[in-house]
Amino acid sequence: MTDFGRADSYVAEVKGVILSSAPEAQIVDACHEIPFADSMAGAWVLSQYWSFYPAGTIHVAGVGNSRRNLLAEVDGHVFLAPDNGVLAFVLRDAKTSRVSALRGEVHRPGPVSSTFHGRDVLAWAAALLAKGDVKVSELSDPVERWISLELPLPQATSDGVVGSVVHVDRFGNLITNITRNMLEEGCPSLLHISMENTGRDATPLASEEAASGVAALPTTKSPSPMLRQCQDAPLAELGCTSYLIRAGSCEIVGLCTTYAEVPPGQPVALIGSSDRLEISMAGESAAVCLEIKRGDPVRIRKMGIPNTKYK
Repeated sequence: MTDFGRADSYVAEVKGVILSSAPEAQIVDACHEIPFADSMAGAWVLSQYWSFYPAGTIHVAGVGNSRRNLLAEVDGHVFLAPDNGVLAFVLRDAKTSRVSALRGEVHRPGPVSSTFHGRDVLAWAAALLAKGDVKVSELSDPVERWISLELPLPQATSDGVVGSVVHVDRFGNLITNITRNMLEEGCPSLLHISMENTGRDATPLASEEAASGVAALPTTKSPSPMLRQCQDAPLAELGCTSYLIRAGSCEIVGLCTTYAEVPPGQPVALIGSSDRLEISMAGESAAVCLEIKRGDPVRIRKMGIPNTKYK
Protein backbone atom coordinates (compact mmCIF):
# COMPACT_ATOMS: atom_id res chain seq x y z
CA MET A 1 0.00 0.00 0.00
CA THR A 2 1.42 3.39 -0.99
CA ASP A 3 0.59 6.97 -1.89
CA PHE A 4 2.74 6.70 -5.04
CA GLY A 5 -0.09 6.58 -7.59
CA ARG A 6 0.26 4.86 -10.97
CA ALA A 7 1.52 7.65 -13.22
CA ASP A 8 5.20 7.24 -12.33
CA SER A 9 7.75 4.44 -11.96
CA TYR A 10 7.78 4.36 -8.14
CA VAL A 11 5.59 1.28 -7.63
CA ALA A 12 7.57 -0.67 -10.23
CA GLU A 13 10.84 0.30 -8.53
CA VAL A 14 9.64 -1.01 -5.17
CA LYS A 15 8.53 -4.28 -6.75
CA GLY A 16 11.84 -4.60 -8.57
CA VAL A 17 13.81 -4.34 -5.32
CA ILE A 18 11.68 -7.05 -3.71
CA LEU A 19 11.73 -9.45 -6.67
CA SER A 20 15.46 -9.02 -7.29
CA SER A 21 16.17 -10.30 -3.81
CA ALA A 22 13.16 -12.58 -3.26
CA PRO A 23 12.02 -13.79 -6.71
CA GLU A 24 9.53 -16.23 -5.18
CA ALA A 25 7.69 -13.47 -3.33
CA GLN A 26 4.02 -13.05 -4.15
CA ILE A 27 3.28 -9.32 -4.32
CA VAL A 28 -0.26 -8.00 -3.95
CA ASP A 29 -1.08 -4.40 -4.87
CA ALA A 30 -3.40 -3.39 -2.06
CA CYS A 31 -3.78 0.30 -2.93
CA HIS A 32 -1.54 2.95 -4.47
CA GLU A 33 -4.02 5.82 -4.48
CA ILE A 34 -3.80 6.94 -0.85
CA PRO A 35 -3.83 10.78 -0.87
CA PHE A 36 -0.28 12.10 -0.67
CA ALA A 37 1.15 11.79 2.86
CA ASP A 38 -2.33 11.25 4.34
CA SER A 39 -1.42 8.99 7.25
CA MET A 40 -5.00 8.84 8.51
CA ALA A 41 -6.34 7.64 5.16
CA GLY A 42 -3.51 5.12 4.91
CA ALA A 43 -4.13 3.91 8.45
CA TRP A 44 -7.82 3.36 7.70
CA VAL A 45 -7.28 1.51 4.41
CA LEU A 46 -4.58 -0.70 5.94
CA SER A 47 -6.84 -1.56 8.87
CA GLN A 48 -9.57 -2.71 6.49
CA TYR A 49 -7.65 -5.29 4.47
CA TRP A 50 -4.70 -6.70 6.42
CA SER A 51 -6.65 -9.29 8.44
CA PHE A 52 -7.97 -10.93 5.25
CA TYR A 53 -4.45 -12.20 4.53
CA PRO A 54 -2.85 -15.28 6.13
CA ALA A 55 -0.51 -15.17 9.09
CA GLY A 56 3.05 -14.57 7.97
CA THR A 57 2.07 -11.90 5.44
CA ILE A 58 4.46 -8.93 5.24
CA HIS A 59 2.65 -5.62 4.74
CA VAL A 60 4.58 -2.65 3.34
CA ALA A 61 2.84 0.66 4.02
CA GLY A 62 4.65 3.31 2.00
CA VAL A 63 2.56 6.36 2.88
CA GLY A 64 4.35 9.61 3.71
CA ASN A 65 7.77 9.55 5.31
CA SER A 66 9.55 9.82 8.65
CA ARG A 67 13.02 10.06 10.16
CA ARG A 68 12.80 6.40 11.16
CA ASN A 69 10.99 3.32 9.94
CA LEU A 70 9.08 0.82 12.03
CA LEU A 71 8.70 -2.93 11.99
CA ALA A 72 5.59 -4.11 13.83
CA GLU A 73 4.62 -7.70 14.57
CA VAL A 74 0.85 -7.89 14.97
CA ASP A 75 -1.14 -11.09 15.43
CA GLY A 76 1.24 -13.13 13.28
CA HIS A 77 1.68 -10.47 10.59
CA VAL A 78 4.63 -8.15 9.93
CA PHE A 79 4.21 -4.47 9.06
CA LEU A 80 6.90 -2.19 7.64
CA ALA A 81 6.08 1.51 7.62
CA PRO A 82 7.40 4.99 8.34
CA ASP A 83 6.92 6.18 11.91
CA ASN A 84 4.15 8.64 11.05
CA GLY A 85 0.98 7.08 12.43
CA VAL A 86 0.04 4.93 9.45
CA LEU A 87 -0.01 1.86 11.73
CA ALA A 88 -2.29 3.54 14.28
CA PHE A 89 -5.51 1.60 13.61
CA VAL A 90 -3.68 -1.72 13.27
CA LEU A 91 -1.84 -1.28 16.57
CA ARG A 92 -4.93 -0.02 18.37
CA ASP A 93 -6.95 -3.10 17.44
CA ALA A 94 -4.13 -5.65 17.82
CA LYS A 95 -4.51 -8.61 20.15
CA THR A 96 -0.74 -8.99 20.36
CA SER A 97 1.88 -6.57 19.07
CA ARG A 98 5.58 -5.79 19.24
CA VAL A 99 6.96 -2.60 17.71
CA SER A 100 10.60 -2.01 16.81
CA ALA A 101 12.62 0.46 14.75
CA LEU A 102 14.57 -0.66 11.70
CA ARG A 103 18.32 -0.24 12.15
CA GLY A 104 20.08 2.35 10.05
CA GLU A 105 22.16 -0.24 8.23
CA VAL A 106 19.06 -1.99 6.87
CA HIS A 107 18.84 -0.85 3.25
CA ARG A 108 19.52 -2.18 -0.21
CA PRO A 109 23.13 -2.17 -1.45
CA GLY A 110 24.35 1.10 -2.90
CA PRO A 111 23.28 4.70 -2.35
CA VAL A 112 20.14 5.25 -0.27
CA SER A 113 17.76 7.99 -1.33
CA SER A 114 16.65 10.26 1.51
CA THR A 115 13.30 10.69 -0.25
CA PHE A 116 12.51 7.09 -1.22
CA HIS A 117 12.76 4.85 1.84
CA GLY A 118 9.82 2.88 0.50
CA ARG A 119 12.15 1.47 -2.15
CA ASP A 120 15.56 1.50 -0.47
CA VAL A 121 14.60 0.53 3.09
CA LEU A 122 11.08 -0.89 3.46
CA ALA A 123 11.11 -2.95 0.26
CA TRP A 124 14.59 -4.29 1.05
CA ALA A 125 13.59 -5.28 4.59
CA ALA A 126 10.46 -6.97 3.23
CA ALA A 127 12.54 -8.97 0.76
CA LEU A 128 14.97 -10.14 3.46
CA LEU A 129 12.09 -11.29 5.66
CA ALA A 130 10.28 -12.95 2.74
CA LYS A 131 13.37 -15.00 1.90
CA GLY A 132 13.70 -16.09 5.51
CA ASP A 133 17.38 -15.13 5.57
CA VAL A 134 17.07 -12.97 8.68
CA LYS A 135 15.02 -12.70 11.83
CA VAL A 136 13.13 -9.62 12.92
CA SER A 137 15.58 -9.17 15.79
CA GLU A 138 18.45 -8.89 13.28
CA LEU A 139 16.81 -5.96 11.50
CA SER A 140 15.35 -3.88 14.31
CA ASP A 141 15.45 -2.86 17.95
CA PRO A 142 12.39 -2.69 20.24
CA VAL A 143 10.92 0.75 20.95
CA GLU A 144 8.41 1.84 23.56
CA ARG A 145 7.15 4.98 21.83
CA TRP A 146 6.17 5.80 18.29
CA ILE A 147 4.06 8.37 16.51
CA SER A 148 0.35 7.71 16.69
CA LEU A 149 -2.74 9.54 15.47
CA GLU A 150 -5.61 11.08 17.34
CA LEU A 151 -8.05 8.37 16.39
CA PRO A 152 -11.70 9.37 16.64
CA LEU A 153 -13.60 7.12 19.02
CA PRO A 154 -17.39 7.06 19.46
CA GLN A 155 -18.58 8.29 22.83
CA ALA A 156 -21.62 6.95 24.66
CA THR A 157 -24.10 9.54 25.88
CA SER A 158 -27.09 9.23 28.17
CA ASP A 159 -29.35 8.63 25.20
CA GLY A 160 -27.17 7.32 22.39
CA VAL A 161 -23.75 7.55 20.75
CA VAL A 162 -21.70 10.38 19.25
CA GLY A 163 -19.29 9.35 16.50
CA SER A 164 -17.79 10.81 13.32
CA VAL A 165 -16.96 10.19 9.67
CA VAL A 166 -13.58 8.45 9.54
CA HIS A 167 -13.26 7.77 5.82
CA VAL A 168 -14.69 8.89 2.49
CA ASP A 169 -14.19 6.22 -0.16
CA ARG A 170 -13.81 6.71 -3.92
CA PHE A 171 -17.59 6.47 -4.37
CA GLY A 172 -18.15 9.32 -1.92
CA ASN A 173 -19.62 7.02 0.74
CA LEU A 174 -19.33 8.46 4.25
CA ILE A 175 -18.01 5.70 6.51
CA THR A 176 -18.36 6.36 10.22
CA ASN A 177 -16.69 4.89 13.30
CA ILE A 178 -20.06 3.68 14.60
CA THR A 179 -20.15 -0.10 14.37
CA ARG A 180 -23.04 -2.51 14.07
CA ASN A 181 -22.38 -3.66 17.64
CA MET A 182 -22.68 -0.09 18.93
CA LEU A 183 -26.06 0.23 17.27
CA GLU A 184 -27.26 -3.10 18.62
CA GLU A 185 -25.86 -2.71 22.13
CA GLY A 186 -25.92 1.04 22.70
CA CYS A 187 -29.05 1.99 20.76
CA PRO A 188 -31.17 -1.15 20.42
CA SER A 189 -34.42 0.77 19.89
CA LEU A 190 -35.36 3.33 17.27
CA LEU A 191 -32.66 5.91 16.65
CA HIS A 192 -32.27 9.43 15.41
CA ILE A 193 -28.95 9.88 13.62
CA SER A 194 -27.94 13.43 12.85
CA MET A 195 -24.77 14.55 11.08
CA GLU A 196 -23.70 18.03 12.12
CA ASN A 197 -21.77 19.93 9.48
CA THR A 198 -20.14 23.02 10.98
CA GLY A 199 -21.25 26.20 9.27
CA ARG A 200 -24.10 24.48 7.43
CA ASP A 201 -27.75 25.04 8.28
CA ALA A 202 -29.85 22.05 9.15
CA THR A 203 -33.55 21.42 9.56
CA PRO A 204 -35.01 21.33 13.07
CA LEU A 205 -35.08 18.10 15.02
CA ALA A 206 -38.34 16.54 16.12
CA SER A 207 -40.07 17.97 19.17
CA GLU A 208 -39.03 14.89 21.17
CA GLU A 209 -35.38 15.86 20.77
CA ALA A 210 -36.06 19.43 21.87
CA ALA A 211 -37.85 18.11 24.94
CA SER A 212 -34.84 15.99 25.87
CA GLY A 213 -32.75 19.07 26.64
CA VAL A 214 -30.32 18.46 23.74
CA ALA A 215 -29.59 21.67 21.85
CA ALA A 216 -31.25 21.69 18.46
CA LEU A 217 -29.29 22.42 15.31
CA PRO A 218 -29.75 25.71 13.40
CA THR A 219 -33.03 25.96 11.53
CA THR A 220 -33.46 26.73 7.85
CA LYS A 221 -36.33 28.87 6.59
CA SER A 222 -37.60 26.01 4.45
CA PRO A 223 -36.54 22.41 3.80
CA SER A 224 -34.37 21.72 0.78
CA PRO A 225 -35.92 19.89 -2.21
CA MET A 226 -33.93 16.80 -1.23
CA LEU A 227 -35.29 17.01 2.31
CA ARG A 228 -38.86 17.30 1.06
CA GLN A 229 -38.24 14.28 -1.17
CA CYS A 230 -37.02 12.28 1.82
CA GLN A 231 -39.94 13.44 3.96
CA ASP A 232 -42.55 12.52 1.42
CA ALA A 233 -41.18 9.03 0.71
CA PRO A 234 -43.12 6.39 2.70
CA LEU A 235 -41.18 3.74 4.63
CA ALA A 236 -42.56 0.90 2.52
CA GLU A 237 -41.45 2.64 -0.68
CA LEU A 238 -37.89 3.02 0.59
CA GLY A 239 -37.79 -0.58 1.80
CA CYS A 240 -36.23 0.44 5.11
CA THR A 241 -36.58 -0.21 8.80
CA SER A 242 -37.99 2.44 11.14
CA TYR A 243 -34.98 4.66 11.72
CA LEU A 244 -34.64 8.38 11.22
CA ILE A 245 -31.30 9.68 9.97
CA ARG A 246 -30.27 13.26 9.34
CA ALA A 247 -27.19 14.03 7.24
CA GLY A 248 -26.35 17.67 6.73
CA SER A 249 -29.53 19.31 5.45
CA CYS A 250 -31.15 16.02 4.44
CA GLU A 251 -33.24 13.63 6.49
CA ILE A 252 -33.21 9.97 5.53
CA VAL A 253 -36.07 7.68 6.47
CA GLY A 254 -34.79 4.31 7.60
CA LEU A 255 -31.73 2.09 7.53
CA CYS A 256 -31.51 0.05 4.34
CA THR A 257 -29.56 -3.12 3.64
CA THR A 258 -28.25 -2.34 0.13
CA TYR A 259 -27.49 0.74 -1.97
CA ALA A 260 -30.04 -0.37 -4.59
CA GLU A 261 -33.03 -0.10 -2.26
CA VAL A 262 -33.48 3.59 -3.06
CA PRO A 263 -33.88 5.45 -6.38
CA PRO A 264 -30.87 7.15 -8.04
CA GLY A 265 -29.95 10.40 -6.34
CA GLN A 266 -31.61 9.34 -3.10
CA PRO A 267 -29.50 9.34 0.10
CA VAL A 268 -29.32 6.06 1.99
CA ALA A 269 -27.99 4.94 5.38
CA LEU A 270 -26.87 1.36 5.94
CA ILE A 271 -24.33 -0.89 7.63
CA GLY A 272 -21.56 -1.25 5.05
CA SER A 273 -19.01 -3.97 4.35
CA SER A 274 -16.74 -2.60 7.09
CA ASP A 275 -19.59 -3.36 9.54
CA ARG A 276 -19.97 0.35 10.25
CA LEU A 277 -22.68 2.87 9.63
CA GLU A 278 -22.40 4.46 6.18
CA ILE A 279 -24.28 7.31 4.59
CA SER A 280 -24.34 7.07 0.81
CA MET A 281 -26.06 8.52 -2.23
CA ALA A 282 -27.48 6.17 -4.83
CA GLY A 283 -25.45 6.73 -8.00
CA GLU A 284 -23.72 9.85 -6.68
CA SER A 285 -21.18 11.01 -4.11
CA ALA A 286 -22.72 11.59 -0.69
CA ALA A 287 -19.64 13.57 0.33
CA VAL A 288 -20.16 16.02 -2.54
CA CYS A 289 -23.95 16.18 -2.50
CA LEU A 290 -24.24 16.55 1.28
CA GLU A 291 -21.03 18.59 1.67
CA ILE A 292 -19.76 16.34 4.46
CA LYS A 293 -16.13 15.42 5.02
CA ARG A 294 -13.92 13.24 7.18
CA GLY A 295 -14.08 14.32 10.81
CA ASP A 296 -17.64 15.65 10.75
CA PRO A 297 -19.48 14.35 13.84
CA VAL A 298 -22.35 11.90 13.86
CA ARG A 299 -24.91 11.80 16.66
CA ILE A 300 -27.19 8.86 17.36
CA ARG A 301 -30.15 9.22 19.71
CA LYS A 302 -32.84 6.90 20.95
CA MET A 303 -36.36 8.01 20.10
CA GLY A 304 -39.90 6.83 20.46
CA ILE A 305 -41.94 5.77 17.47
CA PRO A 306 -41.37 8.59 14.96
CA ASN A 307 -43.64 10.06 12.35
CA THR A 308 -42.59 9.48 8.75
CA LYS A 309 -42.71 13.22 8.10
CA TYR A 310 -41.06 16.15 9.84
CA LYS A 311 -42.30 19.66 9.24
